[in-house]
Amino acid sequence: MENQRIRSISAERNSHDKALTLPNRNVYSAGASPAQSGDESRTSRRSSLSEVSGFSTASARTFIHEASTLVLETLEAGIKKHYLVPLTVAQRSRWRRKGVKLHIFNEHTFIAKHLSGGTVCEVCNKTVARRLGKQGYECRDCAMKCHKHCHVKVPNSCPKSTVHNMELAYITSPYTDKNIRML
Repeated sequence: MENQRIRSISAERNSHDKALTLPNRNVYSAGASPAQSGDESRTSRRSSLSEVSGFSTASARTFIHEASTLVLETLEAGIKKHYLVPLTVAQRSRWRRKGVKLHIFNEHTFIAKHLSGGTVCEVCNKTVARRLGKQGYECRDCAMKCHKHCHVKVPNSCPKSTVHNMELAYITSPYTDKNIRML
């Protein structure tokens, strides 16, 4: 009920700013709390606008799972390039490069997508919740749709995989590699 109250107030934010108080909430990368990560200094405070409006900065972060491989696909001078992103670089707080983040598992090439309401996860057979942010993955080769956390549970290899056609370059450090910008 309180969550609904916050969202309804956000439309009239200017007239209720002084009366509205919210509990102190923090955002943690990949859903980890300070107790799970063991480092409370790494937490970040969301802006008051995002708290009142119900928008979450967590949806803008890249979902990372050690079982899948993160590849960054860029278009440079009209040529597609693929960069293999090591887990240590992917887990850093925030990094960005213009391009598409591909999550490769079992030869499926998953891309984060906004999925329409009523979409059923093809791994767990539950519906994918409709909310802000990219809430699911879709294999761009075979069009399999699933929850972000379910993509590492896909039992079969992709029948139309294009993973073997990619030429991968390795990113050693986002600070020394000109193709990656730190925020």
